[in-house]
Formats: sequence, structure tokens, C-alpha cells
Amino acid sequence: MIAQPDLFIIKGYLRQRLRRLQHDCHPVRTLSLLEFLPPLRRTIFLIWAGLIGTTQAPGFLQWLRLLPRQRSLATQKCLASIKGRYQGWLTWRESLQQPLILETYLEKHPNL
Repeated sequence: MIAQPDLFIIKGYLRQRLRRLQHDCHPVRTLSLLEFLPPLRRTIFLIWAGLIGTTQAPGFLQWLRLLPRQRSLATQKCLASIKGRYQGWLTWRESLQQPLILETYLEKHPNL
């Protein structure tokens, strides 16, 4: 049987790992969508991602929905989503001057 302090260490590690994984995947998803969507759909995507999002990459409304059940984990997911989406957006803005930035990004991060 696992002692109580060990259980807290494991939970903390799993939360930290989840936050890291989510933080790594959101820039790639955001960048790929922004590169290939037409301008109107890009705008709709950015509004949707910020306001609604998904369970794994929550926006504001999903965060409110998840907050009673997941508490701090919902907040961590939302912050990771915001940071990842913002990084993807910044990379996309840079890609306007350098085409095919997604392929370059994936070459630099082969584990994604």
C-alpha cells in the first residue's frame, strides 16, 4: 500500500507531466490550423479557441464548466492551453515572413 505522502508526490508529478504535454502540443495544432485556414476561418478559430476550446485545451467557457470537478487541474489545463495557443500564434506571425515554418518547427522538435 502506498503511503499518503507518496501518493501526493505521484499526483503532483502526473499533473506536472500533463501540463507539459499539453503545453507542447497546443502550439503545433494552433500553428498548423493558422497556416492552412483561410482568413475568416482563422479569425473564427482564434475566437472559438479563446472562448470555448475543448476539454483538453479549454477556453474560458470550458474552464468554467470544468472548474467544479477538476479545480486546480482545470486552471492548469486552461493556462497551458493559453500559453500554447499564444506560442503557436507568435510562430504563425513569424511564418508570414518565412514560409513553411511548420515543417521547420517539427524538424526542431521531432518528438511531437
